[in-house]
Amino acid sequence: MFTFLIPLLLLSISPQEQASIIWNSYGPEVGSAYGDNIRLTDDLNADGLQDLLTWSPGASTDFLSRNGAIRALSLADGSLIWQFTGWRDEQNLGVDIPFLGDVNQDGFQDILVSLPRESTSSLTMNGSMLALSGLDGSILWQVDGAADLEHLGSDALVLDDLDADGIFEIAVAFPEASTNGLSLNGQVQILSGATGQAIWATAGTEIGEFMGEVLGQPGDLNGDGTPDIIVGSPLASTQGLFKNGSVKALSGADGSLIWSYFGSANFLGWGSKIIPARDIDGDGINEVISSNPGASTNGLWQNGVIAAFSGATGQLVWQLDGSTDLTQLGETAAIVGDIDLDGVLDFVLGV
Repeated sequence: MFTFLIPLLLLSISPQEQASIIWNSYGPEVGSAYGDNIRLTDDLNADGLQDLLTWSPGASTDFLSRNGAIRALSLADGSLIWQFTGWRDEQNLGVDIPFLGDVNQDGFQDILVSLPRESTSSLTMNGSMLALSGLDGSILWQVDGAADLEHLGSDALVLDDLDADGIFEIAVAFPEASTNGLSLNGQVQILSGATGQAIWATAGTEIGEFMGEVLGQPGDLNGDGTPDIIVGSPLASTQGLFKNGSVKALSGADGSLIWSYFGSANFLGWGSKIIPARDIDGDGINEVISSNPGASTNGLWQNGVIAAFSGATGQLVWQLDGSTDLTQLGETAAIVGDIDLDGVLDFVLGV
């Protein structure tokens, strides 16, 4: 067996000289997995420099296996400012740590930690979400899933500030939830970034909708001043069809439905991917782009499909289907500006 200690390196680069190492910092123990992910954060130690966050969900620390670790390091010399580690085997703490804003009003960005496999309160894999202080790594709040196998945090998206308190909100989805007497209709909740408590919740309206597989934020679609939410449900089997999929726009203020679009044929799988877009039709409201590279249309197999929907109404603006079997059109897409100078933004598509 070979053991590796992976360091973090800070390099100095100038036009005249080769890169040189300013400092390096090694993980404190075997399996620390230092440097898996790195992000700049605030100046935590008041030395005039922004500091670093590093997080390693596969880190094995404190005689545990893959418990995960989050650490804040000084940008000046790589020294440890604080660390927060998982407390049991296979916890994988720190898969992602998005900023929440300044939750505790101490002047520093705080972070969100999701533990979808956590078991609390005599439940099994109900999941947990934590807000950690960016300054010292202490827990500011914790919210736990309410049922066995809820996996709270497995489908989560940090949103813009919806309630005007200066702190980002969190969208969490439960695609396999069964509510309101329906089976596998799915549910989406919005949690306050300040407290972790639910602001609103909305559920799928059809059996087998699996609402919430994919989440996105397109901006303000209904003109009420609050950013809204797009929910993609590619596994939805509705209106007598199989895996036709759906795309829904929900009010960020209260979760009410703005519009919905259901696939018109089997295996369209609308909502598989939600791609950030801008205003295409000139009405001042961002459009919604959705694709499913695994869709089978026009008698072809996994040719893929991508379409633009009006952000205001959900009406189909345009649709493009892959031209051959296994093209898988729409696997990746990016806005690249107005290439052909027709006044409309263009896209690059990956196949």
